[in-house]
Amino acid sequence: FAMLFTRWVLPIFLHGRIDRHKPAAVPAKVAAHLLTSTPMKRVIAYIGLGVSVSYIVLNMDHLWEQDIAALSPIPKQAIQLDRELRAAMGVADFSHLLIVAASDQEAVLQRSEALTDQLAPLVESGMLTGFDSISRYLPSQHLQQSRQAALPAADVLSENMRQASQGLPFKKGLFNKFVDEVEASRQLNLLTAADFENSLLSTRLESLMLQRHGQWYAVFPLFGLQDETKLQQWLKTQDMGAQGKQQVHYINIKSETNRLVADFRDHALQRIHWAAVLIVAVLWLGLRSMTRLAVVIAPVLAAMASTVALLLVSGQSLSLFNLVALLLVFGIGVDYSLFFNRDDTEYRHRQQTLHALIVCAISTVSVFGILSLSGIPVLQDIGGTVALGVIASFFFSMAIAQTKTSAVPRHTAL
Repeated sequence: FAMLFTRWVLPIFLHGRIDRHKPAAVPAKVAAHLLTSTPMKRVIAYIGLGVSVSYIVLNMDHLWEQDIAALSPIPKQAIQLDRELRAAMGVADFSHLLIVAASDQEAVLQRSEALTDQLAPLVESGMLTGFDSISRYLPSQHLQQSRQAALPAADVLSENMRQASQGLPFKKGLFNKFVDEVEASRQLNLLTAADFENSLLSTRLESLMLQRHGQWYAVFPLFGLQDETKLQQWLKTQDMGAQGKQQVHYINIKSETNRLVADFRDHALQRIHWAAVLIVAVLWLGLRSMTRLAVVIAPVLAAMASTVALLLVSGQSLSLFNLVALLLVFGIGVDYSLFFNRDDTEYRHRQQTLHALIVCAISTVSVFGILSLSGIPVLQDIGGTVALGVIASFFFSMAIAQTKTSAVPRHTAL
């Protein structure tokens, strides 16, 4: 809509209001310097391009941000404070998990109990500082039945209490209430997950045991894992039976989410490549010259390369937000390059258009420069990338441009 309005409606309002004889806002000497591409400018531009590309190649291992935490809109100081508080309170960060799977709830509870017993020595050895398990809150039906069966009958317990209290100064019948409560426990219904509904423990249990697509899973958050490799080796040595080994899995949440982000980034880059090919094809249709196409595209690529290099020099790796910002830099760079490489018989018209271009560049750098000062990492990444990219696009487009009217006309006063 904005494009259609600019093309067909705006000229109606501006018709007759443009004074072609009005002096350009940009001084003639400044315009002549900016619109004239000299060998010195090209040398500086090509040196800058070479240094940028070389630096990127030498730092390819640090090109992309691999930590998903970098995508968080929360300031780094707040994230660090959260980690310190969690560590002090012993709260799990759910980064390292063991997942136990079974076909039904009872089976997964029994496997959780078995794995709980096997993990206890790891805590004693210091490999873990602790772990959580559904079996701490909800025993399996089999274990509950075994515990009930181990409770003595009322007459047996009464006799045992009588014999144990002989010769001791206890009142007669003092332990009758205890015997009654044990007998009541023997008759209690077995505890199920439904008994925890609408209780404070309901949310806790739902996070530790869940059902998906007919399969039940128990989650073991591991606290203070010291060595991930040793844990995986330990899992291979445990006797869980042939089926049990297939139903216990270790998951590093952070690594998995980082991998998902990397996959998303790779797919996004593929689509960006195809979009870039389409843009280049459209430019070729308009320019009808491979030489001119190369001259127009070269400043854009140089600007993007120098922007990436500057970000790497500042110690920042590229995130998805930088990638999105670079797309904007690419579009702005194409506009600048097309203007500086445009042939125009009327130099004053180019001088006036240069004024508009400078105003646009200054406003863009100012707005995104302010964003780069934000305390929110996302806005910092976008603002800093675009601000640097716009400056680089303007410089490289000006330095590498090749036009037939780059010189100042003789009648133009300097």
